[in-house]
Amino acid sequence: SPLIGEQGQVDWAHVGNIAVPGGTRALWLFVMVLAWSRTMWAEFVLDLSVWSLLRSLTRACAFFGGTPREWLFDNPKIVVLERHGAAARFHPLLLDLAGQYAVRLKLCGVRKGYEKGGVERHIRYIRDRFLAARVIHGVDQGNREFLTFLDEVAHPRPHPTLQGRTVRDCLDEERGRLLPLPQAPVATDQVIPVRVDKTAFCRFDTNVYY
Repeated sequence: SPLIGEQGQVDWAHVGNIAVPGGTRALWLFVMVLAWSRTMWAEFVLDLSVWSLLRSLTRACAFFGGTPREWLFDNPKIVVLERHGAAARFHPLLLDLAGQYAVRLKLCGVRKGYEKGGVERHIRYIRDRFLAARVIHGVDQGNREFLTFLDEVAHPRPHPTLQGRTVRDCLDEERGRLLPLPQAPVATDQVIPVRVDKTAFCRFDTNVYY
């Protein structure tokens, strides 16, 4: 079983598409789970860029009140640029963030996604208990409703292995064993110049905006 404060598992789930000005966007759910307490945090996002990953990781750690000593990922390109057996070349921006948090980066074995089974089970739980029969119209609405779900449903539930304790009880204990958050602000914003055409429209990420 995982050690307290040791590991956070990270994954994404595609949950559909939503309308945005100028078109539609794929809607994704970033999920991070503390392996010992089974506490989770998630947010809806519109892209899977490394900048989006950095923002989600910093917000997850802020929610937990600290960070586990290890972040476990599968093998997406925004995490690992190149891999040969056990040797991996991580994305430099993710490496920089991990350095600021003093966190180890760990990858599942190739084609061994079951090694992060904790977060995958939580994604199934979210699909069954939160997403079923719910319409997500936008990121803000979805994230606001998901925080309520965490507070009222997910975290008061019984811990699956620690009898007589809730997930929230276990988070209260695990928080004392997490690494402290960085003292200095962590930069996660990406600024991209966009050209506006003569009709006052601009294109960004395949969509057109006025």
